[in-house]
Amino acid sequence: MTPSQPLSREGIFWGIAAYGAWGLVPLYFHQIRLVPPLETLAHRIIWSLVFLGLLLSSTRRWSAFGNIITQFRVMKWFLLSTMMIAVNWFVFIYGVSTQQVVQTSLGYFVAPLANMALGIFVYHERLRWLQWGALLLAMVGVFLMTLQGNGFPWIAITLAVSFSLYGLVRKSVAVDGVIALAIESLILMPFAVGYLGMLGYRGEMVFGAVHWQLDLWVVASGIVTAVPLICFAEAVMLLRLTTLGFLQYLSPSIALILGVWVLGETFTVSHWVSFTFIWAGLGLFVFDSIQGMQELRQRLLGNHDTSLATE
Repeated sequence: MTPSQPLSREGIFWGIAAYGAWGLVPLYFHQIRLVPPLETLAHRIIWSLVFLGLLLSSTRRWSAFGNIITQFRVMKWFLLSTMMIAVNWFVFIYGVSTQQVVQTSLGYFVAPLANMALGIFVYHERLRWLQWGALLLAMVGVFLMTLQGNGFPWIAITLAVSFSLYGLVRKSVAVDGVIALAIESLILMPFAVGYLGMLGYRGEMVFGAVHWQLDLWVVASGIVTAVPLICFAEAVMLLRLTTLGFLQYLSPSIALILGVWVLGETFTVSHWVSFTFIWAGLGLFVFDSIQGMQELRQRLLGNHDTSLATE
């Protein structure tokens, strides 16, 4: 899909699936909070690759995987995307494990603005006036949320920048989501194995030392990691970055609700004000998108009727 193509229903489905799943992920990492962030990241890489290997085997796509990893030009992009997603994973795990879910949600509130900026300045995507209004409302909300925080929100900024750049790089490489994530996991595998080997040698690994139920939760990180990223990889190839930007508000909104009402983090009046601006922006964008789809459908029907009349 080129940046100028219309809204894709399939892309919207994959986007909602990805961001909805990501919104629930803090519950999972809260469940395994006894495992240190770096160890969690290492397990996340290894078990993701195991899960993806099973998917590649079941769908008989190993040959396609092999064709991609032999293309040096494509692999350069994957090195970049791997670096971005590794930073994002670690900072997110750190934020959740240190009970800073509200700040991680702020990061993913900022990320859509970065996505839209990239869409405008890199792909020259154009916004209609309602979309500009939606963007302005969202920016006000994020700004207010940043003002009420304590100190520089480095977790939020790192998450926003790393994930928006990851989306930009992945949009530059038209590769199937399962294969793409398998390649990124494979690149990170030596570091993950080496780190876990060092922890095991020192007797410092939590995995296998606490309880078998915790070990099962850690193994499940492969599925928890892979499924949303596969959905995201499909969405990013079908949607404009500006559309992805607003869909992304689903994830931090869910995470923020979980952080406050389930995990017991502080939610102030300032949070409510910021949240209201952001959701007003999202609502305006959705309204404009629905109007755009209706106008497109009418044009297509009009063109179809005209072509029938000329036959």
